[in-house]
Order: sequence, then C-alpha cells, then structure tokens
Amino acid sequence: MAKVQDSAMATRDVDINPTKAEGAGRPVPHWRVAIIGAGAGGLGLAIRLMTSRRRDFVLFEASDGVGGTWRSNTYPGAACDVPSHLYSYSFARKADWTKTYAEQPEILRYFEECAERFGISGHVRPNTRIRDAHWDERARRWRLTDAEGARYEADVLVSAVGTFATPSYPDIVGLDSFSGPCFHSANWEHEHDLAGRRVAVIGTGASAAQIVPEVAKWAKELYVFQRTPSAVSSRGQRETPPDYADISRPGWQKERRENFQKIIAAEKFVWDSLRRVFDLLVPYVDAPGKHEVAEPMQHIVFSTPALFASYLQKLQQMQDAVVTALRERAAAAGAPYADDDPAPRALAAAAFGCLVAAQHSWLAGGAKATFAATLDRAMATIAPAP
Repeated sequence: MAKVQDSAMATRDVDINPTKAEGAGRPVPHWRVAIIGAGAGGLGLAIRLMTSRRRDFVLFEASDGVGGTWRSNTYPGAACDVPSHLYSYSFARKADWTKTYAEQPEILRYFEECAERFGISGHVRPNTRIRDAHWDERARRWRLTDAEGARYEADVLVSAVGTFATPSYPDIVGLDSFSGPCFHSANWEHEHDLAGRRVAVIGTGASAAQIVPEVAKWAKELYVFQRTPSAVSSRGQRETPPDYADISRPGWQKERRENFQKIIAAEKFVWDSLRRVFDLLVPYVDAPGKHEVAEPMQHIVFSTPALFASYLQKLQQMQDAVVTALRERAAAAGAPYADDDPAPRALAAAAFGCLVAAQHSWLAGGAKATFAATLDRAMATIAPAP
C-alpha cells in the first residue's frame, strides 16, 4: 500500500467538461494513467502521452489551472533563476522570452499555451486535491480519493506534485499573535499595500533574493532576518534583443543547455579556470587563508553549509586584502583613494566576477578556447600584473 497526500490535480481526454466522480451506484471514473500535479513535470508527461497517441489519461490539479509553482507563486519579483532560453520543453522551444530571466506571468503563459497547443486542457481536473491513493492488488489498479471524498481509479499513477506547492512556516514564538499582516511568500496577499510600512522578511533563500529588492522600493523600513548567510551576485537582468536566439539554427538550444549543465556540474575545466583567477590575484595580496580560497572548491561549495560559510569568510578576507593592496599601489603612484572611495572594492569584486563573464561566453555556445580567451582578456584588463 502506498500513500499520496496533499497532492494536486486534472481530466480525461473524453471528459471535456469534467465533474466530480459519480455518486453511489455509478461507475467510478477510470483512466489508464493518472497524473497528480499539472506543473512543469505533470504537464510535460501529459504532452508526451498525447503526442504518442496515449490519450486515456487525467491530470489532477489542486489549483485552478496548469503551471504548478508558476501559478501559485506570485510574489513581487518572482522570476526564473536560470536563463530563460534554458527554461522550456525540448519539444516546445521558445526563442522569444522577453528577458534574460523570465518573470512569473510570462512563464505561466508559456505553460498555459503549451496546454492549449497540445490539447491537454480537456484532460485537467482543476481544484481537485488527491488526499489518498492505495494500490488494490486484487484489481491491479490504483484507487484514489480526493479532498471531497470523490473516488477515481487508474492503472498507472504518477506523482508530479513538485516541492514548492506547500508553504513551510517557521515555528516562531508569538507568530500566531502578531497583529499585523503576516503571510508566506508562496501565498502572497496582494491586497496589502507595503508602501511606507515597516516590513520584515524572514529567510534569505532564492525567493527572498527576488522579493527583497522589490519590497525595498516601497517599504519605509525593511528588515531581513537570516539564519544562514547566502551568496548573492548581480543577476544581469536585461531585455532580450529580438535576434538574441537564432531558432532557425538546428540544435542551438540543446547546445546551450548542454553547456549550462557542464558549468553546473563543475567540470574540471571550470574549476581550473577559477584557480587561474586566484593565481592572477595572488600577487596583489598576502591574505589569511588565501591558499584555502585558491584551492579547487567543489568539495566545499557542494558539501555542508558550515564549510560553505567558512569559504565565504575566507573569500571576503581575500577580497579585503585585494582592496588594501590596490589602495597601496594607487597611493605609491601618487593617486591615493579616499577612505570612502568604492573604486578599489569594485575593482576587486570585478576580478572575482570575471569568471562568471567567461562562463557566460561559454554558455552562449562558445568553445572552451573562447571561454579561456574571454577570461584572459577580462583579467588582463581588471588585474594587470604588478
């Protein structure tokens, strides 16, 4: 026996105007395949079933339509955190994303358009939350029950409920008695005007990184409470030029996706390139922990939060030392920086960021040689040899 709880979901190909399961004495609706969740995963599977002529399926969706997290998360600044042109189905490529990192409304429209384009909408049972599922060994089928007690059956059951549909609330003393507006980012209450208000954001995860800059535009005071430090760099959001992606060239999106995966997987080439950045910076500094920072660090970044926090501390020490060294060199050249002059720190930050620029050149389809050349040019400009 298996259990599926707090799920989401959809409809059958012959049931264009879906209703709840029949009452007592009537046959229980049955499908060959039942999918719980009409987000990216569930919708993608449904499209594959449809295009392979397997049309006896249903998608159960707890909300009022397809889209999953992109339907439920509508907080200010909600957007994709990977480049837009990597964020589409391989069988439904989209070349006209309007921004480098597409925002929530545009992504939701994409999934809705896919549902219509491939004829999936009639298979979706919206506002149907599956509460229980168990396997009937004798009948060789799944028996499902939704939140209202209606029953369904399927030969194959697929859970595509995702991980971002159910908010997790912190166990904070006094939270229940707080008299002001209080809500989770996944259930944003848009009726509250935050302009001129004192606002507190608890957490520094990916959602907070998008919410905080937007709320800061309106709030009189904004407080961010964190447990674990986060590493946040410039996103580089920009409008997408009309000719940004040449969809007529076969394989351009596949190539870009593969390059992105190589970088995320931290190939030895990438880590060797990062080591080169530090090697070029080392002549400027004699910072505590510089050797630890310069070591290849995939084993640090992808291990424990404590090790990552330690790495960030060492990185900050080295950046501070770079700033100091650059100030001293400028003073020796007769052009001292004022104490509040941001130029040295900006220069140091740019040096650490040039690897990212080089990675983007590779991600855009450039060869490894182009990647290396971009890195060399950036470093030669930003941090010439002493």
